[in-house]
Amino acid sequence: MALENRQEGGKPLVPEGDTVYTSCDDERITQTGTYLVQDAFAEPTKVVCVLDFQPGAYTVIQNRQTGSTDFYRGYSEYRSGFGEFDGGDYWLGLDRIHNITSSGDYELFIQLEDFERNVTYARYDNFAIGAGNDFYPITKLDGYSGSAGD
Repeated sequence: MALENRQEGGKPLVPEGDTVYTSCDDERITQTGTYLVQDAFAEPTKVVCVLDFQPGAYTVIQNRQTGSTDFYRGYSEYRSGFGEFDGGDYWLGLDRIHNITSSGDYELFIQLEDFERNVTYARYDNFAIGAGNDFYPITKLDGYSGSAGD
């Protein structure tokens, strides 16, 4: 799953040095990879930015490809995030997703691939989640298109 900031219109690489980027839309980011971004976070956070499959840049909020990370976890871990951001499976965290989506207008792009390499997708023009004191409800989710079903 990935988010794209609409206001700014492979295998991840290791972040380059201590460079902190404003977001995945930062014009200095020219290829898909792992980067330190400030975005809507209180401090720079490692994220995977994808520039390969759609126009624009996407921040990956969940990656499940290798089976290297157990996703059977408690609420606190889903709130804060977990996993291996350098090429493994991970969940960015509800706190971070809320911070991102409350800072502007975002779309959600979900790409699914099965064991036979069949790919489907779902794209939503508008996506946001609420705050943790309300248990992160989905507050925006509309404008569906895609082949995965709504």
